[in-house]
Amino acid sequence: MFGDVPEVECSEILTIILKENGDIAVAINTEKARYEMIIAPILLEIRRKVNYNISLFSGVDFNVDFSQGLNGFCDFLISRSKEQLFIHAPVLTIVETKNENLKYGLGQCVAEMLAA
Repeated sequence: MFGDVPEVECSEILTIILKENGDIAVAINTEKARYEMIIAPILLEIRRKVNYNISLFSGVDFNVDFSQGLNGFCDFLISRSKEQLFIHAPVLTIVETKNENLKYGLGQCVAEMLAA
């Protein structure tokens, strides 16, 4: 599906941040460390690459439809809107594997895909 999408080089600053933070994030081995030291810098780089035309959300309520169980906290959301106070469609959800167990995060991933 994305075979024709060209690769984008990351900035020098992101390369430095990931080089400095990667080993320690892996050594600490918590979701919080991986988020703060790896994922957040990557998301901020994406935001810079699109000239700040998206908004980023982390650990927010994403309550779309309670009757279908499409409610709860999302690890990360990217909204196409610049509006940072409220989540506006369309959105992209990013689910972090739970304790390095892919199966444990599948339910959350599917629910977020439907909600998005």
